[in-house]
Amino acid sequence: MEQVLDNLIGNARKYVSPGGILRITLEKEEGFLRFGVYNEGDCIREEDLPRVWDKFYRVGGRSTEGAGLGLAIAAGILELHGWKYGVRNREKGVEFYFFAPIED
Repeated sequence: MEQVLDNLIGNARKYVSPGGILRITLEKEEGFLRFGVYNEGDCIREEDLPRVWDKFYRVGGRSTEGAGLGLAIAAGILELHGWKYGVRNREKGVEFYFFAPIED
């Protein structure tokens, strides 16, 4: 999970607007812990949201440092654990999130 968080936070740092907010949240939600990583900045086109998890995919042809594997690696790790994850546009930015089951 350290790698997942590192990749999500690194991605948020890369795309946060200058002087913008980067927020990490942890909430209890219906038997799960919901981890969220939000960055204030440009939203992602709705048609691009599902593809951000694909290897080497760049939203809108953005040119940034890195190999384009961070989100794909995070998705692979989360899928191996069988955990739900996603991405959504917020009012002023983008949030990536995943759900970890709470052990009773």
